[in-house]
Amino acid sequence: MFGLYQFAVLYLIAMSMVAAEISCRNEAGDPIDWFVVYKLPMLKMNGSTGSGLDYLYMDSTNQEWQISKFQINTTKSAVGQVLQQLYQDYDKNNTVYMIYNDAPPNVTNSTRKGHTKATQLLYYNPNVYNCSVPDIYQKEMWMLHKICLGGHFPWIDSTRLTQLNSARGEVFLNFAKSKYFIDDIFAAWIAQKLRTNMLVESWQSRQQLSSNCSLQYHVYNINRIGLPTQSTFQTFYDHSKWCVSQSNEDLWTCIGDLNRHPAQTRRSGGFICTQNKHIYTAFRNMVLYYKNCTDTEYKI
Repeated sequence: MFGLYQFAVLYLIAMSMVAAEISCRNEAGDPIDWFVVYKLPMLKMNGSTGSGLDYLYMDSTNQEWQISKFQINTTKSAVGQVLQQLYQDYDKNNTVYMIYNDAPPNVTNSTRKGHTKATQLLYYNPNVYNCSVPDIYQKEMWMLHKICLGGHFPWIDSTRLTQLNSARGEVFLNFAKSKYFIDDIFAAWIAQKLRTNMLVESWQSRQQLSSNCSLQYHVYNINRIGLPTQSTFQTFYDHSKWCVSQSNEDLWTCIGDLNRHPAQTRRSGGFICTQNKHIYTAFRNMVLYYKNCTDTEYKI
């Protein structure tokens, strides 16, 4: 998710691990329940151009956007603090971990792999490039072990909706689709299942799907983003993928890894959705303009 494009949202670290002491960590290294990172492009802020490695940060104890004093590729960042737990103990052979990304360094991309950096291995068919399942865990976690050995888990159906609960009881919904669900995940599934109109942020290209009002609940493409720093930019410069409910009463925020693009209707991927009001407010307040189904631009 990092490196190929200027902009990204991180909602879960791109790995799965099992060990009692492993958890999300804040920038001080303290255990927390969840965090959200939004990597910034090379915007001009305070009279200077950004590095492309700066990011916005919020977590379960600091529930508003703040600009981190660290860069995303350092061990002091929230991402680095979580990864350090793996780097420091990987050789002890007591931790199950799996690192995956559709575009790691020096690897040729394939559209057969999920456009994926996060969760639900069963449906995403990710590109795993480093993993470990110690002997003691191989019977219980035979699916992960099979993937580590280069195998593929057989497909069961085209979609799966799973409720996930954090250590402190925060509820998340995981929408996961395989390549056999050939449709726009936003319009055909997420909006209809959550029963709300959605404002969608995804990378805009010449072939982007238009805003969709053909079903009961509509999907509108976001056209411009505004940051707490007062900087604004068009979504062409944003390779993140997220959506929020148009209605402030519904409070839905979903963060994932699929764009609204015809080719990606055939790709595996998915979204984590939450009704956490702080996450919703942070993302909803960034929406400045969106396009309705007649391609007219509306200001929020």
